[in-house]
Amino acid sequence: MKKFCIKKRINPQFDKPYYVALGQITKKEIKAIEKPLYATVSVIQLDTREEYLGKIDELKLAGATFINH
Repeated sequence: MKKFCIKKRINPQFDKPYYVALGQITKKEIKAIEKPLYATVSVIQLDTREEYLGKIDELKLAGATFINH
């Protein structure tokens, strides 16, 4: 089963975290993303496309930085 996911990466070299909208990915892919070589990564998992797009809008309105995947 795939989830809609947004990756949050906290890098000690930057003042604030940044986000990557990943779209739908599998649990296996999520686990691989959550084990980076450097920095701290967490994955926000959402069940529907509407929740996913709403969360992206919410994060952007709060001033979050998104980078392309």
